[in-house]
Amino acid sequence: MNLLTILGKNKKYVPTLLRLFQLGNLVMVLILIYMGWGMMSEDLRYTNLTSFLIWVVWWPMIIFLVLITGRAWCTVCHQKFIADSLGGFGLQWKVPKWITKHGVSIVLTMILGVLVLHTTVTGYEVSHFAYMSAIYLIIIVAYPVIISLLFEKSAYCKSFCPLIGFLGNYTRCSPTELRSADPEKCKACKDKECVKHCQNRLYMGTMDAQQQEGCLLCMQCVKYCPHDNIMFRFRSFFNGLWDSPKRSVAGTLAAALLLGIVIGEVGEEWVLVDDAILFVPNIIADLTGFETIFDTATGGYLIWEVLFLFIVLPAIIFGLMGFASTLLARGESAWNYIKIYALAFVPLILSLHITKHFHTFNSKLGYLPNVIADPFGVSTAEAIKTGALETPAGVFLSGSAEGWFLILFLFVFGVIGSIYVAWKISKINFEDDARQGILSAAPFMLVIALLGIVFMLTVYNWIVIG
Repeated sequence: MNLLTILGKNKKYVPTLLRLFQLGNLVMVLILIYMGWGMMSEDLRYTNLTSFLIWVVWWPMIIFLVLITGRAWCTVCHQKFIADSLGGFGLQWKVPKWITKHGVSIVLTMILGVLVLHTTVTGYEVSHFAYMSAIYLIIIVAYPVIISLLFEKSAYCKSFCPLIGFLGNYTRCSPTELRSADPEKCKACKDKECVKHCQNRLYMGTMDAQQQEGCLLCMQCVKYCPHDNIMFRFRSFFNGLWDSPKRSVAGTLAAALLLGIVIGEVGEEWVLVDDAILFVPNIIADLTGFETIFDTATGGYLIWEVLFLFIVLPAIIFGLMGFASTLLARGESAWNYIKIYALAFVPLILSLHITKHFHTFNSKLGYLPNVIADPFGVSTAEAIKTGALETPAGVFLSGSAEGWFLILFLFVFGVIGSIYVAWKISKINFEDDARQGILSAAPFMLVIALLGIVFMLTVYNWIVIG
């Protein structure tokens, strides 16, 4: 059923409604900057409105939403509102081809957007301090302003948004999609209004999973389609991971980088895994005499940890899998096998990302009543410190119940899901040579299973045992 039909003639107002949500989001961001400014005590980490909403609610909800509704965040994003509002002004430079030639931005999206942003937040413990969180918000407001005043209209969301790197791949797991209800109607349509009004010039008549990464769900196609032929519909989970035969370099690099990020994020929760993944960075730190650079009062940039965990380690893992596939199947180069199967890791990566954020959301959401009553959080933090107020417990699940739930989720969605996707990719890409498909997929399936076991044990030791 076309879920948009419930709006009837009012669907033309959907883009305007979304724009109002974006504006409201921007206003909230400005309020949060004010509420967090000058609040430097780490005691306010979960009691101040700014740090609470950003790190307990905002980031987890972006990840949770992508599981069901793809890039729904883009529809209400305050950065999109800024970019759209300023896009017609400024210098109007063209986006260089070296940024866009691989389908989506590689250099800026992956290095600046994900790698630097994530590692800076971690290294300087930005999430621990409301004041640092306020500065973080100022930066992510200033960034689209600068990009929009320099480059052509719509350049920010298409090529410079820091979220492209993981939302694009995660969207492929979502069981929903915006598509043409009847492709034959699209073929007969001469006006192609959906393309004319789409920021990224996407054509609904031939949309596939690769192109869907560029769909911002702005609903302009819904508003202007003269044939009421745009459908928001359900599909099977993970369909977008094998739907498009084309494998981009950007998608492969995104999968590798995200794998390194979740290994670091979840691995740190069990000392055995944490010691193992930091073994090499710690040796380098001992040899060089320094672990961080650009030190401040709240931390420093963890240069060796960043280089090893997020670049070297994923490269080694994917490189070994590609080499093993070449030895076994002898049909493609190691790099081609990596590009073919890299997206198979996305369900596992997403499940680990959700696991980390669900624990934060579940265990800290109990602070909400106190944050509403005391948005600056000073009195609440003092009450908790003196024992006058208890630290809130898990809201939905607590203790071992939460741990077993997350282990089950990791196993079903992450491990089984990724192995199934690898098998599906092998069948589609090697339908004329089943033997090559099975042999080439085997190393990737094995590593998925091994990583799954390691991280299920991590969750067991982290949450179940505590």
